[in-house]
Amino acid sequence: MKARTKAHLITFSITIGIYLAIVLLLKYVIGLKNLGLVIIIGSIMTAILAPKQQIVEKQSGKEVHLKWRFSKNGYIFKSKL
Repeated sequence: MKARTKAHLITFSITIGIYLAIVLLLKYVIGLKNLGLVIIIGSIMTAILAPKQQIVEKQSGKEVHLKWRFSKNGYIFKSKL
């Protein structure tokens, strides 16, 4: 499996997990009744917290980096694209 495909699958899984966690937190822990508001807040928070993909070119080839907004280092896929 290529590094880019792995990065897409991991990013998708993390994004879905973050979204579901935020929606469940808003709906059942905080107790918001308005479903539209829950969906909008969940989508905005997921867009902020989900990892972003970067392709970095190095001498050994291209690498795919998953980087979070609040972290200095991310997860690196070192296989060539």
